[in-house]
Amino acid sequence: MLNTLITAECGGQYLVPLTAFYGNKHLQVKLDILMDNTPIDLFDDRTNLAFKVAENLASASYIDQNIYQSCLSLWASHDYLKRFGFPKLLKI
Repeated sequence: MLNTLITAECGGQYLVPLTAFYGNKHLQVKLDILMDNTPIDLFDDRTNLAFKVAENLASASYIDQNIYQSCLSLWASHDYLKRFGFPKLLKI
């Protein structure tokens, strides 16, 4: 059993389409895929493989590898900017 964790957005777009291909190549491996965005302890949940969206996951407890980089953009319509102006500071 390969217990896999991935964010919901990435799982539907990237991992799910690959599961049939992987399953046909590795018939002896059963996949258990959890698509969840909540933070979890990778060891308490017995996760074998995790795909996480994060700036830095460095830990001495496990090995991580950056496999994809993405940029986030903030978009606003002309109408919104006319009504509220340009943001001076983004608060998250």
